[in-house]
Amino acid sequence: MTIYTGHTLYRILAALCVVLVLLFGWQLWNHWDWGALLFLGVGAYSAYRCYILMSSKVELTEDRVRATSPGEAPREVLFRQLSSVYEEGRAMKSILLLYHPRNESGLFALDEELSLVLPSVNRQEELLETLNAKVPK
Repeated sequence: MTIYTGHTLYRILAALCVVLVLLFGWQLWNHWDWGALLFLGVGAYSAYRCYILMSSKVELTEDRVRATSPGEAPREVLFRQLSSVYEEGRAMKSILLLYHPRNESGLFALDEELSLVLPSVNRQEELLETLNAKVPK
């Protein structure tokens, strides 16, 4: 099993957002301001999202890829289900998996295609190459 952890930049962004929340909290403590309250909320939400993204993991086993995030159920896709793999984004690129879901009888529904977006991880190029190699031809 190979585990890929969330990108290091998310840790830096989470720390910066926490500093912003503390600064806006200090400002509110000294002088009440609706604008500071708004930006405290925006900073807190941004810190939470960066925490979720930095804590996310992508696991590769022999037959599947599994994406786990805190507070969410793990999402799994068998390599046999994959139809294509793309890299999307500009600065922080993420991997998009297109796959065929299973129907009620357990067979692959080849007329349907769903997507799974993996978070940006460390060693992103290695993960992309491995997933491209696992796509059935």
